[in-house]
Amino acid sequence: MASNPITDDNDALNGNHDMTPSSPGEEYQNEAAAIETMSKRFYERYYDCPGFYVGSLINACEEAFSPTVIEERRPVLVYIHHDGSMFSNIFCKLTLCSATIIDYLLENYIVWPCDVTLEANRNMLANIWQEMFHDQLLNVFDEKKYPKLIGIKRNFQEQQNDSLAFDYQPVLLLEYDVLAFYHNIETRFGKKIILELVKNLTLNDAINAFSNNILPLLSQQETKVEICDPSSLLINTILRKLKPQQVVSLRLTASWYRKQEELSRLARFTNVISLSLLNFQDIRAIEIYRTNFPRLTRLCFCTYGLQ
Repeated sequence: MASNPITDDNDALNGNHDMTPSSPGEEYQNEAAAIETMSKRFYERYYDCPGFYVGSLINACEEAFSPTVIEERRPVLVYIHHDGSMFSNIFCKLTLCSATIIDYLLENYIVWPCDVTLEANRNMLANIWQEMFHDQLLNVFDEKKYPKLIGIKRNFQEQQNDSLAFDYQPVLLLEYDVLAFYHNIETRFGKKIILELVKNLTLNDAINAFSNNILPLLSQQETKVEICDPSSLLINTILRKLKPQQVVSLRLTASWYRKQEELSRLARFTNVISLSLLNFQDIRAIEIYRTNFPRLTRLCFCTYGLQ
């Protein structure tokens, strides 16, 4: 893995360097390709994914409201993801991709997702929205206001010839103001609740959410953490800010190169007991990691999307 230069902590930890797993943000030519790729990225990052409808938004609406039996109809729930939002990873990991929510959505909704991290995809969604709803709701793409959940309902209109026509109407159900959210948490509940939240996150996500302000607190409390696909910059930062033994879990995807020099640096975290490897196809990796992490008690190999 190419080594990143050491930079100022505030630059590194406040979003100028990506410390999260591979981003779902890619430029897509059509809706179906976008959703299939987004699903794959969600599995890589969160190990699970809601049953996204693969197809156009208009087709999702038509399928949702087409059954003649009213009880068989399901509303459409649009999930809009922006990877630049600090809250996206937290919302997906703790809520959207939890088993309970996935089962509930599968039973009660048709879920149509869109990733608007890149400008091309934002433009694609804006065009879809304008064509379907003649509405400018999504023309402002402020990353601090994501993720969003939007419900779509069908309205009937009586025509002059006594026939019925219908159109679709979006209803904003949830919109996050991330900065206000975290400010309110710390102000109202104090640092204890922040530590509870961090227990359910990787250190990468905790840093993205709280910036470098979270590290002194984690060090003081000797909080055990998990890191995911760490860059050289993140490893150096942890070694300067936290006690090496606080890292007890690693999660690595196939995009994380297993060069011996990088493994040697990770081996400085002497208390790693849990390791998850996603889409690593070299069985020799087992012995490599056992050698570098002799305290391992849990080794998990996960595969997704392999032919």
